[in-house]
Amino acid sequence: MLAEPGLGGRGEWPCARGVRELRWGVKRSFLDYLSGMSDFGLTMEGGVQALPEEQAFSFPVACPSSSGAGAGAVSFAGSLVFTAHFGALRVLIADPWLEPAPDGAGLTVVRPEEWGPGPGRFLLADLRPVDVLEEDGWVATRFDASLASDGAAMFGGVYPAGEPFDQAVVVAHPRAGQGDSGERVND
Repeated sequence: MLAEPGLGGRGEWPCARGVRELRWGVKRSFLDYLSGMSDFGLTMEGGVQALPEEQAFSFPVACPSSSGAGAGAVSFAGSLVFTAHFGALRVLIADPWLEPAPDGAGLTVVRPEEWGPGPGRFLLADLRPVDVLEEDGWVATRFDASLASDGAAMFGGVYPAGEPFDQAVVVAHPRAGQGDSGERVND
């Protein structure tokens, strides 16, 4: 069953609606390229799990958060590290946050240490809501993702800003602020 696209249809961010996880496949062609390399490495930490059937990764929710996420932001935990080319390629996607933006959300991640001094986070992708699916007692909000200008540096300039990436999905409980048994969650 489809519901109105957006983040709950009430202008609320999913954290206040019992968010469970962020599912994102990053970019299928990038992962296909890496998987053909003899030295391809993938490290998942902090609760991140691979979802092979969906060709995606699951980042668990980290809110309510004391992590410094701004008002209205939803923070997720964990990291993915992709490596190849004998260490010349290293892509880190760590502790993603969805931060409100006029047309959807910004997906920000931790700035890699090897980039040197700078702000602690950067905008990896712009997300635009597509639709909301209800299934098995959960609501999945799907977003189209496109690489942000700062995100292009993460991929060594191979992909330009605006390049479509895989859709991102936020999975939340459908009852505002309530868990399966009716208790308040993520307050």
